[in-house]
Amino acid sequence: KCGHSFREDTVVFHIGKGGGGTLMKHLAIGIKWVHPRPNPSINELIQNGPLRTLIFNVRDPVDRFVSAFNWRNAILCHPNDERHRGQKKMKGGRKLGATRRPDEFCKKGNEEEAAMLRETYQSNPSVMAEALCHDSPLRPSAEQDFSKVHHSTTLTQWLDFLV
Repeated sequence: KCGHSFREDTVVFHIGKGGGGTLMKHLAIGIKWVHPRPNPSINELIQNGPLRTLIFNVRDPVDRFVSAFNWRNAILCHPNDERHRGQKKMKGGRKLGATRRPDEFCKKGNEEEAAMLRETYQSNPSVMAEALCHDSPLRPSAEQDFSKVHHSTTLTQWLDFLV
């Protein structure tokens, strides 16, 4: 555990597939977490208000790509999926679903993304990566497909609210 004490004016901006879960385990107490997109007023709060410190985690972009591809492929429902579809409301109002229990639940409503990952790219991030190569004739369609993979946005896109 991290021994540093953060003040109330600290916010962690959890960039998708960037290792935020690990960071959260070590810095969980007393910090405001924003995920996956910041509140529209966060920029103003950082510049003029009570939030003075912004922490965000950075991960190698290739690792983020592989992690995002594999995570989405794991949690999205497929046609013969035997897992529960959607979410289950627990006592106290907490929801349990694919992001917390991917072994029991799958995320529905993203059939186009799921089919693309499984069929077009054979559930293999390397197949998509090869299609994204500069000299690949598949690059234009692969770039469009890549933009459909949840969490595939670049670091610049995640942090556009700072510009």
